[in-house]
Amino acid sequence: MQVFEERVESLPEPIARDMKRCLKKPIPIQATQMYGEFRVKTMEGDYKLGKAGDYLMVGVMGEMYICDKEVFEKSYDWV
Repeated sequence: MQVFEERVESLPEPIARDMKRCLKKPIPIQATQMYGEFRVKTMEGDYKLGKAGDYLMVGVMGEMYICDKEVFEKSYDWV
């Protein structure tokens, strides 16, 4: 089993060379910005901690997850 670090810079050259650009499908989800720390029990069963300013999101399968404020603002627009 291959294990990868979090950043693309650490990918081995053959895998990095094979990466292709793609665009995420525009599937509407629900989100709200949280103003205090919060926790979410994930589908994997563990708890993730969100910080003030992060977004609590509900995905297409009803799963709840946390999105960092900076990532949300770069990735999502309100509809």
